[in-house]
Amino acid sequence: QQSLQESEAHFKALVIATSDIVFSMDANWQQMHLIKSSGFIAGDGALVTDCITKLIPGEERAAFEAAVKHAIEHTARFQAEHKIYKSDGTIGWCYTQAVPIADKQGNIKEWLGRGHDITLRKQMQQALHTAKELAEQQKRLYETITSSTPDLIYVFNLHYRFTYANEALLTMWGKTWDKAIGKTLLENGYEPWHAEMHEREIDKVI
Repeated sequence: QQSLQESEAHFKALVIATSDIVFSMDANWQQMHLIKSSGFIAGDGALVTDCITKLIPGEERAAFEAAVKHAIEHTARFQAEHKIYKSDGTIGWCYTQAVPIADKQGNIKEWLGRGHDITLRKQMQQALHTAKELAEQQKRLYETITSSTPDLIYVFNLHYRFTYANEALLTMWGKTWDKAIGKTLLENGYEPWHAEMHEREIDKVI
């Protein structure tokens, strides 16, 4: 019995140490007891009633409630990435996992769960998505202008890397867009003297 209690204590300590949120939830996900929150949503020990309405933004709520309903009906583990109201009133992102605790008859008594603040990762993913969309728009614009010319047309950034090369230049290099764009002159096969010449031109413009 003592060994079991020590094992449970160690496991609980590990879960708390590696999670931003640790909580217990009633069987129907109406009342949440926050064991640990790290200030992400509410304070440690807080009791949040009508928790889905209070914590999940309106546009996310239907999908979240559907996932909860599925987990309850199948007595299955719940997991989801979702938006959440943070303690400062802003909207963040959380990865939530919860497991059902059932009685001998198989009826759910409560849920035990944990969450991780993934706001920064989501923001970085959105920034990357936006950057890719802008790059694709720029590429389409350049291709509209340069598709009918045999001239070699290219664009450098301020770090001597290609951000655009038209089809004529890619054909001369024998490279695809993905293999050439973002690379330096040397990486695209230019002789050192030729690369230095272009780099001096860029420096002069700057």
